[in-house]
Amino acid sequence: MATTALTKTFQTAFGLSLGLFFAMLAPASAQQMHYLGIAASDRETVFQSEVTGAGTTVASKWQLASSGTVSSSFFRRVTPASVEQAIQSAASKMELEKDVLFLLVSSHGAPRGLGVEVSGSGLMTARQLRAMLDASRIKNRVIVVSACYAGQFIGPLAGPNTVVITAANATNPSFGCSNQRTYTYFGDAFFNYGIAQKGRDLKGAFAVAKTTVTQWERRDGERPSQPQISVGTRIGAVLAGMK
Repeated sequence: MATTALTKTFQTAFGLSLGLFFAMLAPASAQQMHYLGIAASDRETVFQSEVTGAGTTVASKWQLASSGTVSSSFFRRVTPASVEQAIQSAASKMELEKDVLFLLVSSHGAPRGLGVEVSGSGLMTARQLRAMLDASRIKNRVIVVSACYAGQFIGPLAGPNTVVITAANATNPSFGCSNQRTYTYFGDAFFNYGIAQKGRDLKGAFAVAKTTVTQWERRDGERPSQPQISVGTRIGAVLAGMK
C-alpha cells in the first residue's frame, strides 16, 4: 500500500509539472480591441450615424471584443457623466494593461481650449476626457476626435500608449456637420477611405484621410482644417500584437 501511495504521489506531481510546462509554452493571449463611439452632440444626426458607421468599419479590420455607442435619445442626453459611465463600462470588459480602447468622439467643437459640445450640459474639455480615461485605468488608447478645433485634444490626451487623431488643428474648423450627411468630412475620409485602404495601419489611414479632406476642402472652397495625429512611443508594438 505504501508503494501504491508513493506511485500516486509521483503521478500527481508529474502531472502538475507537465501541466505547468505546457502552460509556460502556451503563447500569451493577444491584445484585443474594444470600440466605443460617443455622439456627443444631438444638434445634427450626422454624429450618431458617424459613430455607428465607424464602429462597423473598425469591426471589419479588428476582431472586436466589445463594441458600444452613446448618443442622445428622447429619454437621455449625453453629458460628461454619461461619457464617463460609458468609458467605465468599456473598461469593465477589458484587460486593462493589455487590451486597446478605440474611442471615437464626434461632435461640434469650440475654440480656445474649451472642448467639444455635449448635448446635455455645454462642453466637455480635453482635460475632462483625459481624467475619465485615467480613472478607468485603460492603458492603451486609440482616440479619434471628429470636431472643429479638435487639435486642442492632442496635448492633453497624448502619451506613450496612445494614438490621438483629430479632424482639425486647434485653431481651425472641420466640415460636414449636417443632417444631410451620414459622416463628417473627416469621419468619411478616415473611416471610409483611410482605414478602408490601409486597414490597421493608422498612420497610413490618417495620411489618406488628410489628403482626401484637403482635396474636398479645396474643391468646396473651405478653409483648410489641417487634421492632426500623435502616436505614442509604445502603442505601435501593442497594436502590432493585436488579434
